[in-house]
Amino acid sequence: MLWDQHACVELVEHADLAELGRYRPAGGGLVSLNVGYAPHGPELTASLLRSFRAQVERIDGVALAATVDDVDRIAAAGDTAVVFDLEDCAPLGGDLDAVARLVAQGVRTLAPTYNHANAAGGGSASAPTSRSTG
Repeated sequence: MLWDQHACVELVEHADLAELGRYRPAGGGLVSLNVGYAPHGPELTASLLRSFRAQVERIDGVALAATVDDVDRIAAAGDTAVVFDLEDCAPLGGDLDAVARLVAQGVRTLAPTYNHANAAGGGSASAPTSRSTG
């Protein structure tokens, strides 16, 4: 089974997700599509999720999955299950209650940090900080 844990497209509402069809020849699988990271806030992430979900529903051979059973059913049919991921927690806007809303929209994985430091930790592009040991 094909499994792409982090597929990327341009993070704009008008991004063309038709390229998800390229996974179909694999004969069934799962793709997790990125829908945000810093500097994206909650509003943009919600808008991307609405747009991306609507597009996925119109693409032959791909289907939104909410559960592992959905993934198994979709993949067994030779199609590609789609879920969403976030590269860091900035799209939460500091609100842990946002996790439940994002899960309801299909987000299944969330990395605490990516390029930019946030309350969850340092980022790969953040300047290192020094600590006094004195």
